[in-house]
Amino acid sequence: ARLLRIFRTGNLIEQTNIENMKKAGILKSEQGEIKYDYFNTEEMEELVGLPFIVGHYDAVVEKDGKEWLVEIKSINEKAFDKLPPEHGLKLAGDSPILNQFPKYIHQINTYLGSDVDVLNGFLLFEAKNTQRQKIYFIKHDPDLLAKNLYKLQEAWDYGINKEIPPIPEEFNPSDPKDKGCSWCDKRAICPELSEGVVSLADIKKKDAELR
Repeated sequence: ARLLRIFRTGNLIEQTNIENMKKAGILKSEQGEIKYDYFNTEEMEELVGLPFIVGHYDAVVEKDGKEWLVEIKSINEKAFDKLPPEHGLKLAGDSPILNQFPKYIHQINTYLGSDVDVLNGFLLFEAKNTQRQKIYFIKHDPDLLAKNLYKLQEAWDYGINKEIPPIPEEFNPSDPKDKGCSWCDKRAICPELSEGVVSLADIKKKDAELR
């Protein structure tokens, strides 16, 4: 029930902001699909034609002849208070948001590099209880995207084989302040697993034991 309330709150905040964009006359599209074609077809012939990445952006707005891709994020008050000062247009890799919410920067940067053909965007953060807002303007960063696509392709075979790759050396799931693991609600499982590649079945079994 709590999880449902969280999603409802997030959806309501998103829809309210999109309605405001409509009223302002700047909304060009909403809930559009982005797609990257699968690019390793020689090894996986059965996957030819299937998308490698599929996602949905919140909105695209147009003002003064410029298009901006928009991602709306609802966060709690504590997280909002820790946000850095708002900034104008910056490369995704240079935004201070990368340190606090790396997944949001990677998400919008991936969307900006997609077939949507919009290279600038902004992250709109709204505090759930007080409706305070901050906006960060993001410019597509092709170097950051290339690194992420490379990682995704490396992870692809593990996913197909229903395996979990080894924990990267720079990650420490036992450290509550670790930037790579602190956000993950499954981090308690990793220290309990054997080193190296682990099957998804073993992960599910260990997850059930720890619940």
